Amino acid sequence: MSAFAPLLSSGLLASGLLAFDLQGLFEEYTYLAVGLALFLMGLGLPIPEELALVLAGYLAWADLAQLWLMMATCAAAITLGDLLPYLAGRLFGERFLRSRAVRRWLNPRRMRRFNQLFLRYGAKVVFFARFFPGLRSVAYVVAGSLGMPLARFLFLDGLGILVTVPTFVGIGYAFGRNIDDALQKIREVEHGLIWAIGCGLVAAALWMWWRRRGLRPRAEPSSPEPNEGD
Repeated sequence: MSAFAPLLSSGLLASGLLAFDLQGLFEEYTYLAVGLALFLMGLGLPIPEELALVLAGYLAWADLAQLWLMMATCAAAITLGDLLPYLAGRLFGERFLRSRAVRRWLNPRRMRRFNQLFLRYGAKVVFFARFFPGLRSVAYVVAGSLGMPLARFLFLDGLGILVTVPTFVGIGYAFGRNIDDALQKIREVEHGLIWAIGCGLVAAALWMWWRRRGLRPRAEPSSPEPNEGD
């Protein structure tokens, strides 16, 4: 029986990840296929990265790949996929951002919002963007256009990858016997991460507001005017 048989009735096929009869490709060229899929997702392929990571874990569970080598492959492919948007923003800057192709998904209003995020939270936006699928590529392009050093970008992006790759590959490996449970676990983890990050950002904003308010100089009480009779 094919290692992909349990996937035929799961939500993974419905997601489109294996909608094009790629079973043979993933079984014969496991590492290359997973790596290429993740690399293309980093360039904007409209398939959730988390589902590909769960599939990678499932392939390791099915003895089609070694778990740790698969994790390393996923991490390397994601890093390369993230690096290209960053380099495009870094090398071409405003000219790239104003191109017709980019303006379709990065309009001026969205660009202003990201600039404000970077001004407010700094380079940490690169780390947090990893947990928001619709923001990743945009954040990396903006980071490059603002001149973030390559080493700092790779460090922050790598921190996010160190969270997501072991988490979602591990879910696919641990729930190999029941991929539906793995997909449900993904949704729970994603929601938990988004809530935790959202609460953290709100708490940070409140703390900064409170600190700024505390540092604001207080108006000195005006001295009483002397009476005319004195």
